[in-house]
Amino acid sequence: MKKYWLLILALIIGFGLRVYNLSDLPNGLTWDEAALGYNAYSILTTGKDEFGQPWPLILKSFGGYDKTAIGSIILEPIIRWLGLTVFSVRLPTAILG
Repeated sequence: MKKYWLLILALIIGFGLRVYNLSDLPNGLTWDEAALGYNAYSILTTGKDEFGQPWPLILKSFGGYDKTAIGSIILEPIIRWLGLTVFSVRLPTAILG
């Protein structure tokens, strides 16, 4: 039983360190993070991605169709709850990581 408490404690500490200062480190969003956040916000508010495609399965980004829409689908409720911020865009990746 004691081993499980140590595991749970390690997971809590690891998660805390992972999300601590998440919106500030590193500075600014990468291109991929910005594109994912913008597409998720656009789909959330209009039902279409940045190119006007309704509920796409694959997102066009920087000239190629290289992103699945699962990232924006996961991100939509978080943006709805926390708003469109750097923290909310990075949170799903931090949780899943």
